[in-house]
Amino acid sequence: MDAQTQSNIIAALQDEAFACARYTLMAAEAREEGDTPTAELLEGISRIGSGEHFAQLGKLVDLVGGDADNLVTAINDESRHQQESYRRFAQQAHAAGEYEVANLFEQIRADKRDAVRALERELERLEVPA
Repeated sequence: MDAQTQSNIIAALQDEAFACARYTLMAAEAREEGDTPTAELLEGISRIGSGEHFAQLGKLVDLVGGDADNLVTAINDESRHQQESYRRFAQQAHAAGEYEVANLFEQIRADKRDAVRALERELERLEVPA
């Protein structure tokens, strides 16, 4: 696949993922406000984005593999986010005096560490012969 096409697919995947998550939050807000029609519309658009668009684009770039490969990918992703991105985000927020934001980034880092441990245990379970 052409490198630019692949880059465009990755960008589209990121856009779809963000939009789906955002629309899900918007739908929850609409439900909280008692606006069921708006909530259902946003949920439907989110389902199409994740269930169709994201899935179709993901297949084009082999986004997922077998269970063990998927676990290794998830471990690597969560580790990188925890060790690099969220650490840097927390440090920057703290330096800017945004302590609430820094604390949230640190909590997310802790959650990601927990996720890595759980993923590693699951990978070990898969690799141990029964």
